[in-house]
Amino acid sequence: MSLMDKIFEQSRKPAGFWGNVMGRLMNLAHVPFYQLFLKQVPIGPGDRILDIGCGAGRSLSILAQKVPEGKVFGMDYSPEMVRMASKVNQKLITQGWVEVIQASVSSMPFEDSFFDLVVASETIHFWPEIPKDLCEVYRVIKPSGHLVIVNKYARNEQESAKLEKYFHIHSPEDFRKALEGAGFTIDKLELMQEKGQIVMVGRKPG
Repeated sequence: MSLMDKIFEQSRKPAGFWGNVMGRLMNLAHVPFYQLFLKQVPIGPGDRILDIGCGAGRSLSILAQKVPEGKVFGMDYSPEMVRMASKVNQKLITQGWVEVIQASVSSMPFEDSFFDLVVASETIHFWPEIPKDLCEVYRVIKPSGHLVIVNKYARNEQESAKLEKYFHIHSPEDFRKALEGAGFTIDKLELMQEKGQIVMVGRKPG
């Protein structure tokens, strides 16, 4: 296994010593993404927010500051990340402001129309079956609620060829088709070309 293979494997499901290291790095690197999330859609003080692939959990406290009367749920399918996120947010969990669970996006333990906002930072490309998984996300979002995604995308064919080994979706059009196929209306699609990042806002009609 190459070094790049190892990095992407730990990004997909962090585990062990290197998973712990990856989680700490994610906590540092992803903070700007969550600050970006908060600028994309209106958030009410009583809203419920889900972070899919919350990693080591630094994001959850950032999101929780916006919903003093609501609740933030962090979800990851890596046991190591769930442990780290629970430790990082221990006080907020005790206060009932944050909850961290281990689960897969393919089958989430939430009732229909439960969340006002779902966010995903650099995780959708790792989802097992993106079309079906997006339908599951659509299910748990309230009518008029939002899905906000920040993710790496391929800026050209050369990058697309490199990403194909690791990612299920590459181009901005791939992202658009995936969200629309699940029923979302696209409210925003912005490319941060200097960083190779796409920002998408999908809305559940209602």
